[in-house]
Amino acid sequence: MSGFLVIEALYNELADVAPISLTEMPEAYAGNPNLRILYSLKSYTIKQFNFVRERVFSKLMNGIATKNPKMIGEASTDMMKILAFSTLANGSADVLKAIVFNREIDEDDFFWDTFLRIFGVTKYTTVQARKEGLGWAVLKMIAPPQFAMLDDIAKDISGARRLEEMRTTKFVPFVGKLYYWREGRGEDVEEKLSRLNR
Repeated sequence: MSGFLVIEALYNELADVAPISLTEMPEAYAGNPNLRILYSLKSYTIKQFNFVRERVFSKLMNGIATKNPKMIGEASTDMMKILAFSTLANGSADVLKAIVFNREIDEDDFFWDTFLRIFGVTKYTTVQARKEGLGWAVLKMIAPPQFAMLDDIAKDISGARRLEEMRTTKFVPFVGKLYYWREGRGEDVEEKLSRLNR
């Protein structure tokens, strides 16, 4: 019996930060199986938004409204903890990906990439904003991932003449991203971003 209670407690803790069951998802998601594709790669981010809202912003607003300095302090401490753990978890993964994919590691952007990820803005979104403008980047962030794939396919059909110029090579399972960033178009993208950052 005690083992079951431990598993239930662990499940409840995990359910606070990750979408591990239908009960943790919005009603529109749970009630419409055919529309769940719209939530692809978004459900975890939505859950993170809710976690930060509950642990930080709701507590902070209540503390300000009731003039409770203890509650304001707790909200601020929780925000610092979330930032610290997010930096450790996501930052180390970003560095490892940069090494594997032969990308430049920019120390100045490192903190902001980690901070913005708490609010659902990934490094990919910031790169798209610099390359194609803020409006297009926000649209790609909100739209299902299939939208960005179709955009890349259309651009390849209209402009790419050689394998090295193709954007869609990154979608090839297992080796696609490695080829894209080490031998393909990713090298040019990295050069352009380096020039933009200067």
